[in-house]
Amino acid sequence: MIQRVDLTAVAKKLTEPYMLVELAQVEEFTARLFICQGGIAWHKHIDEDELFFVYEGEISLESEWGSHTLRTGELAVVPKGVTHRSTSSIRSVVLLFERRLFSDRQDGKRRLFVLPGQDTLNKVSVKEAAEGLAPFSPLDLASVDGFVAQAVVYQGRSNWERNPQTLLLFLQEGEVELETDEGRTKITCGEIARMPKDLSHRLLAEERAVALLLLRKPRTVE
Repeated sequence: MIQRVDLTAVAKKLTEPYMLVELAQVEEFTARLFICQGGIAWHKHIDEDELFFVYEGEISLESEWGSHTLRTGELAVVPKGVTHRSTSSIRSVVLLFERRLFSDRQDGKRRLFVLPGQDTLNKVSVKEAAEGLAPFSPLDLASVDGFVAQAVVYQGRSNWERNPQTLLLFLQEGEVELETDEGRTKITCGEIARMPKDLSHRLLAEERAVALLLLRKPRTVE
C-alpha cells in the first residue's frame, strides 16, 4: 500500500519547536518532521547519522566539523559522534531522516567521539544537483548509515518496474502520477510517499519534476 503525507499539512499542526513527528518508516529508519525556531543545546548521537533537509525556511546547522546555513531544498548529514546543534531565527520546517532502532550497538559501530576538524560537514542543494540530470537517472547525494539519498528527475513515462526494496520519495518540485496494478496515485509537490517492496509500478510526469529518494544502498559483492 502506498502511503502519502503532506508535509505542509503536518507542519501546520506543530505548535512547539523541536517536537518530532514521525511521517514514515522504512525498515529500521524513519523520516520525521520538526519545526526549527530558536535554538537547541549542543549534543551528539553515538548510534546514528542524521540527515537534515530544509523543507521550508532557513536554519543554521553548527557542528565541530564546521557550520552551514541550510535553505529550502538543501540538505546535510551529521555523522554519528559529531557534536552539533540547529538554530533558526524564523519558523523553519525540517525533514529529519535517521535510524530508528539502535542496531549498531550490537555490531560495534558506535562512535563515541570525533576529533574537531577531522572532517568537514557538507551541504547539498537538491535542485542544483538535479540540473542536467537525464530523466529517471538517480544521482547519489549523501549517505545515512546504510541508506542513500538520491536526486532524481521525472519527465515523461518510465518503464514498468518492481521495487526491490521499500523506499521513500519526497517530491520537491512538480507533480507525478504513480501507476500500479490498482490504478493511479497523484503525488504533488511537498508530499512524501512510501513505496513498499515488490510494488509493480511506473511513473508519469507531463512536466519536469524533481524528487529526493531515500533507499537502502545496494549490497556489493566482494
